[in-house]
Amino acid sequence: MSARCLEFAVCATVGLLSTVLISCSGGGQDPASGTEAPALAVTEAPTATAAPARSRAIAASVPMFRGGPAHTGEHPGPGPTGTPTVLWRFETDGAVGTSPAVVDGVVYFGSDDSFLYAVEVENGVQRWRFETDEKDRPLSSSPAVADGVVFFGSNDHFLYAVEASSGVQRWRFETDGPVFSPPTVVDGIVYFGGFGGNSAGDDGDLFALEADGGRQRWRFATEGPVASSPAVVDRVVYFSTFDGSVYSLDVESGRMRWRGETVGPLLSSPAVADGIVYFGGGLSLFAVEAESNLLRWRFDTGAPVMSSPAVVDGVVYIGSSDGSMYAVDATSGNLRWRFETDGEVGASPVVVEGVVYFGSFDHYLYAVATESGEQRWRFDTHGQVVSSPVVVDGIVFIGSDDGHLYALGSADD
Repeated sequence: MSARCLEFAVCATVGLLSTVLISCSGGGQDPASGTEAPALAVTEAPTATAAPARSRAIAASVPMFRGGPAHTGEHPGPGPTGTPTVLWRFETDGAVGTSPAVVDGVVYFGSDDSFLYAVEVENGVQRWRFETDEKDRPLSSSPAVADGVVFFGSNDHFLYAVEASSGVQRWRFETDGPVFSPPTVVDGIVYFGGFGGNSAGDDGDLFALEADGGRQRWRFATEGPVASSPAVVDRVVYFSTFDGSVYSLDVESGRMRWRGETVGPLLSSPAVADGIVYFGGGLSLFAVEAESNLLRWRFDTGAPVMSSPAVVDGVVYIGSSDGSMYAVDATSGNLRWRFETDGEVGASPVVVEGVVYFGSFDHYLYAVATESGEQRWRFDTHGQVVSSPVVVDGIVFIGSDDGHLYALGSADD
């Protein structure tokens, strides 16, 4: 998720980011009663504007935030060989803090200029752009693409579904507040969080909607806004909330399986691997058992953690506001290495073939060896990086607060 639009809430609650304790409760809560999806509304896609051209084919896909429903942050790759160059860059009228999705040769991403963009990955040419109702307000929900439809949330309180080929709206669903949560789409159901009201102290919801038509399946009420992206594994939904809780829900009914409680707001989206749920909260990285919420271990960074973890090959990677990227053993919670930058690391890392990619508030995108923690290369975007990169077919796609989406690759690839 984009950290920028939630800074107001983080600043208001940073004093609470101290000792974090996990507790467990479970079972038995009924989901909130369903509400009708609003009537459909269709808008035409605005006229496209051109970007610099470059011929380049791409086949792999990253259809949603963190790569897939488990949110492990592992991408198909490969990454660039050697130090990459700018293949193309696409300019918007606002900061690009969302994380792109790449499907069928098109990259989809949102900007603070209130538009969702669809851009050709081979040459950076715009296919279409879609403007939300909340003009001149940031679009902070990273998109998900499934079955020819792009799903994303907006500050205007709606979750949108638009045609991936044309940008024409299929339907939209209204919530009680801004939608920062990147949606996750599994088996024809869209899962996402609602921020409730307009402040960190309001309640929130976790929604399950039918991808075809937007009809609500169920709605689970929480005691705090939901800005994280839900992970869906083995027919269970895992997500965190601003009241310091992590929930496990049944995908069919929306009933709660368990709830873990912490102190401080949780912005980090959970990752699930090998029966363990990993997430950042307060000043720490946590590992709890997916079945029972039993705490396996906790790793303290000493500063607020907004980054979502990546879990690949027995190692957990997570950024911290202390300016570091950490590599932690997934079984023991012991530190493997720490890589320091010159700015907060609120962005979420991705891992491809022995390299972890991540952005920092110091304006750089970094590529670091997973085994040693040594820097392979870095790229200056000239703006803070809160976007999580996408790495496919030798290209790294990354958004920056300088208003651009960059495509980085090796000229000979």
